[in-house]
Amino acid sequence: MFIVRGINILGCVLLGICADRARRKNGELAKSVWVYEMAACACAILSTMYIYTSNPQVATVLKSLLMAGVDWLLLLLMAFTQRYTEQFKEVRFIRNAMIVYASLDTLFALANIWSKQIFYVEITADAQKQIYYGSWQYVRMMHSIYTVGIIAIMLLTYCIVILKTSRFYRIRYTMIGLAFLLDGIAAVFAVRIRGEYNLSFVFFSITSVFIYYFSLCYVPNELLQKTFALLIQESNSGIICFDNLGRCIYCNDVVKELCQIGEDLGTIERQYRKWYTGNKEDFVQSSIIYHTAYGGKEGKDRKFEIVVTQLHDEKDVVVGVCFTFYDRTKEQEKLEYEQYRATHDSLTGMLNKEQFYEETYQLLHKYSDESFYILYTNIESFKFVNDIFGIAKGDEILCRQAASMESYGTEKVLCARIQGDHFAMCIPESEFSTERISDAIQKIEEEFTSNVFHLRIYAGVYEVGDIEEPISIMCDKANIAGGTIKNNYQKRIAFYNTVQLIQSLKEKSIIGEFECALNKEEFAMFLQPQVDAKGQVQGAEALVRWIHPEKGVVAPGRFMDTLEKTGLVYKLDKYMWEKAAQKLKEWKQKEIPYYISVNISTKDFFFLDIYETFVQLIEQYEIEPERLKLEITETTLMSDFKENMKILGKLQAYGFQIEIDDFGSGYSSLNMLRNIKANVLKIDRDFLVATENEVRDQDILQSIVVLAEKIGMSVIVEGVETKKQLEMLIGMGCRLFQGYYFSKPLSVEKFEEFLNSNQCEF
Repeated sequence: MFIVRGINILGCVLLGICADRARRKNGELAKSVWVYEMAACACAILSTMYIYTSNPQVATVLKSLLMAGVDWLLLLLMAFTQRYTEQFKEVRFIRNAMIVYASLDTLFALANIWSKQIFYVEITADAQKQIYYGSWQYVRMMHSIYTVGIIAIMLLTYCIVILKTSRFYRIRYTMIGLAFLLDGIAAVFAVRIRGEYNLSFVFFSITSVFIYYFSLCYVPNELLQKTFALLIQESNSGIICFDNLGRCIYCNDVVKELCQIGEDLGTIERQYRKWYTGNKEDFVQSSIIYHTAYGGKEGKDRKFEIVVTQLHDEKDVVVGVCFTFYDRTKEQEKLEYEQYRATHDSLTGMLNKEQFYEETYQLLHKYSDESFYILYTNIESFKFVNDIFGIAKGDEILCRQAASMESYGTEKVLCARIQGDHFAMCIPESEFSTERISDAIQKIEEEFTSNVFHLRIYAGVYEVGDIEEPISIMCDKANIAGGTIKNNYQKRIAFYNTVQLIQSLKEKSIIGEFECALNKEEFAMFLQPQVDAKGQVQGAEALVRWIHPEKGVVAPGRFMDTLEKTGLVYKLDKYMWEKAAQKLKEWKQKEIPYYISVNISTKDFFFLDIYETFVQLIEQYEIEPERLKLEITETTLMSDFKENMKILGKLQAYGFQIEIDDFGSGYSSLNMLRNIKANVLKIDRDFLVATENEVRDQDILQSIVVLAEKIGMSVIVEGVETKKQLEMLIGMGCRLFQGYYFSKPLSVEKFEEFLNSNQCEF
């Protein structure tokens, strides 16, 4: 008797310990075990109280409660078995039938406390408890059938699982199945024994301990060995492993730090079960790769490649799953950087041309019911900024402009650096403001303008009409609009119109035909005589005409500006210099003592070595350098004054004569006379145009002529068209003239015919 009581008390203690341990674990299975262990512990306590009581009424009450408790204990045990074995999950009618029966049986058991129709307890003369059965035998019989039947179902379940499961896990199902077998045997004997020594709860206590250990604690050694073998191979990576029930059996420090979970693995287990349920079909593969990101201690996301490796036994049955985390942060950052570089400008961080075209197209279609503008900006003579101040200063200007454009910062505004100093913006009409854009441009100009260089930014605007029109064409149209105010210092913004398109098409036609025309020598040298005061021709200025096969003779005014703008003019200038040198050689051989003046433009200094080019022409054609005079405007000199003056000085030392062309049309002419040691001063035709201040103009012209003679420079006046002008200039002391009064520009053949007359009528 004392042994039985001791065993019951020990069972209560063990059940309490198991219940407490199960409560501390996470997961649905642990929760199911905890609920069962608590119910078993409560029944064990009732059983112990029943053994110790000597009051027959109390014994009857405890025995009735135990009868009801067994019903619900078996129900909880069945729920645990379904969850643990994952069998018969969809057979709900068994669970529902058990609930209905347990509820009815509980009512009968509670009624038995007063009616004693099922059983009652009596105390014998030797202080032993004796159970007597009442008239409700069918209730007692159904209770026994229910108990034995449920145990049989659970035994069948475990037998099926034992046959199906991997050898790795067979022992944990076998041990719990054996415990249920003992429970069944004990339950059968309990029906037959009417005394107080009912050992069924002792076996239930043992079963409860087995359930706790084998469902929540036991890990097969072979599974651990496979896991640790994998860990050795991947010691530097994050590893987390689960058994076939979703329990975390291993998690290394890398994963703990990564997920910031400490020793609590419940979150990982819940996430795994959720993931496994949603991707169960995919897990049939041996290795599946996923990508994810977690925030580390530093708060910076780290990118990981997760390889899922299934662990199999010798029969290829899945016994566990391991997740291996490979840190791919650097590789991902490199990939993102390369993707960023493919779509953004490396200097300013703005969209590049291709990405701007793509995103603008999407934006226009997304907000197709709104009106948009394309803004296109350009920095005039930006190459000078890099040449004068250095590339770093140029980059600073570009970044400043980029920041200004991106200050709009709304989802409907897109900004990009198209190329070089060209920027574009797509902006809705509702946010477009001419004043704001103009003020922003002015602010940037003021920041970087100095005494040496005046920064000028101009912008063109195109109103989007057809959203299907290529974005590149929209930008071209906006750029065309900006180009119309390139030399207009009073305006910063211009809007596109069809006239500009026609002009742009003409320019593109010129550019497209230029190279071919140059190779076919369609450009011809025309010569305009320069005559002295006696009417004798001294030389000529070389002027270009395009002898177009379809359009005939094309004047330079129709193509020179385009060639200047695109930088192609240096090719034409070099071509004309060589034509002049060839003609001078021919004249030298015929002993014709005339010179030819050729023009040098600003672009020539950038694309050519001026000194080497002219020296090579002199040596190649064996002509005197003073016969090939060089005309240069004051504007050309100012592009890089010191360097250009250095080049001109070398040319003069070699024997060339330098002519300052269009003197008087600029703003720094007198200052130039002080700094430039040129040979000839060519006075602009504007001084001969009749104005309201004609007397004043003549006085200024007279002063220039006198000043030039005093500093050792000869003077040529161009644009002479009347005899009156000629007489006035001779009276002032001028000795060389050029203009339509003497002759218009002539082809070389007609000029040579003109030379034969060698006189002009005054």
